[in-house]
Amino acid sequence: MAALYNARENVWVVSGVTGLIDSRDLWVKEIRWVGQTAGNTCEIRDPDGNSLWKSVASASNAGDIHDSAKRRWRTGLSIATLDSGTLYIYCE
Repeated sequence: MAALYNARENVWVVSGVTGLIDSRDLWVKEIRWVGQTAGNTCEIRDPDGNSLWKSVASASNAGDIHDSAKRRWRTGLSIATLDSGTLYIYCE
């Protein structure tokens, strides 16, 4: 279980951990949450506890949730909840 940064692909890969992941000013271009179970939750917050992104897996989207809305997270990101699966956060 870890949070690993792949510099070549500019992506955070998070599985089984919560807490502060990155405190840099980030431009996020895509979020994918894969391998999750229906009813499970994933929430990303800034270091001050403000919610940046949240999803609850349902029977219709369980397995792969994809969000390609571009956004800027000025103070970084923290994983508040990751009940199951792996989270991929692609940055620019």
